[in-house]
Amino acid sequence: MARDLGELRKEIDRENTVILEAFMRRMALSREVAESKRESGKPIFDGTREREILSAIAERTPMEYRRESRALFARIMQLSREAQARELDAARAWRMRFASMAESSLELLPSYAAVACQGTVGAYSQKAAEHLFDCPKISFYPEFESTFAALDRGECAFAVLPIENSTAGSVNRVYDLLQKHDCYVVRSFRMTISHCLMAKQGAALSEITRIISHEQALSQCASSLHTLCPNARLQSVSNTAAAAREVSESDDRTLAALGSHDCTTLYGLSILADHLHDAANNMTRFICVSKKPEILPGADRVSLMLTLPHRAGALYEALSIVDGYGVSLEKLESRPIPGRDFEFKFYFDLRIPAARPDLPDLLAALAAVSEEFRFLGAYSELV
Repeated sequence: MARDLGELRKEIDRENTVILEAFMRRMALSREVAESKRESGKPIFDGTREREILSAIAERTPMEYRRESRALFARIMQLSREAQARELDAARAWRMRFASMAESSLELLPSYAAVACQGTVGAYSQKAAEHLFDCPKISFYPEFESTFAALDRGECAFAVLPIENSTAGSVNRVYDLLQKHDCYVVRSFRMTISHCLMAKQGAALSEITRIISHEQALSQCASSLHTLCPNARLQSVSNTAAAAREVSESDDRTLAALGSHDCTTLYGLSILADHLHDAANNMTRFICVSKKPEILPGADRVSLMLTLPHRAGALYEALSIVDGYGVSLEKLESRPIPGRDFEFKFYFDLRIPAARPDLPDLLAALAAVSEEFRFLGAYSELV
């Protein structure tokens, strides 16, 4: 017969008290260890020592609880390292950096600014830039790579680029270029995207045999396009606005473009079908990047790039640090590391106010478990 649930819970509460008291004693010892390491100059992390502890714990644990005991003590040692880091003020450099950024940052994005966008007139990036800036001076570049290069050369102060779509997913090329270029996200903007199918004046839907647009737009409308034009060939081009311009400059009545309503007016085209996105709520996130980190008032989102050790549990360790600070992980994206087979960089978007006092401690803790760590910006997102 099973024991009474109430009595079992009382016994668990007593054991929890014992565990908590032992945990507090252990954390107090960790602070003493930090002082000893400060005097000796030894690093906080000692991989050999931790492996020895986990091995000894496994030997003393019955097989049925061995996995759980290893996870428990691995987490306790991680918390111990974080406590030692705080005791040694490992986050001091981050606190100083944030104080410096806050002191030199803008209060608002400038009303008039030179902004780089990928594509041509009528691109969705242009619409995003016009939401972010009152009167931007927009320069267009043919590829994402050339847009980042323009920012590097100082031809513009900001660049506005799509980073993610609610239907088609991440814009991988932009993530790869964030990895390559030294820049910072200073704002993001979430915009509802509504595509239409456009062609030469007088063309009929039944005539269309080829549809061109950016690959993301084609992905967002794939099912709708198949229903409308089951025999039409879909072809990706550099940009939705570039697709509309190509149709306008062509004499081919069987060619159509997928893009924004603005493009129909800009390029003198007629709408064959409207509101074509497959998902009811089709949204794209755009990021505004700068060569200088700007932490504007109200910033509550932090983007990071981490290269983690290529070993079991490395990602879990980073995620458990985020969870330990009670922070929401808004986005996790992995991208291959060039030249390293099946190894990845990870992009984290965290929901945390930039003014939160323990943010530097969180960043220092994540940097400590990373082979490479980059702060990509603290910013707010407009909707």
